Amino acid sequence: MPCATLDQFIGVFFPNPPHPFGLPDEPAAPGRGVIYRGSAGFSGGDNSVRRMLPPGFTEVEEFSDAFRTVWTNEQCRAILTYCEGDLDLTIDRNADLFYSRLSSAARFYLSESAARKWTPETARAQRGGTLGT
Repeated sequence: MPCATLDQFIGVFFPNPPHPFGLPDEPAAPGRGVIYRGSAGFSGGDNSVRRMLPPGFTEVEEFSDAFRTVWTNEQCRAILTYCEGDLDLTIDRNADLFYSRLSSAARFYLSESAARKWTPETARAQRGGTLGT
């Protein structure tokens, strides 16, 4: 049964408090965002996580492979990454940071030519652009 809220999901998979988390090549600063680090355990793989996701999360298939699955929730400004049992959940303080983080993830996960489609502006447009700044 899925968690009804992001807070419930965090309670299941992330026992430790979050840490400040900036964008790559940028110092972590208050007001940017936070990262939770957790574990899906040893059973069920990403399916156990997928079953528990609260409403609003969608998979970013371009970022996923046989070992990693990435989901986003625009309304929460959250990116959830499952990789071989480890979970990272980033939550950004505003839409601009969220779309910048999506663009940064594209540069990390994709080829250079494919990542060009994921600038903060195009990421906003691809994802519907429903968030304000």
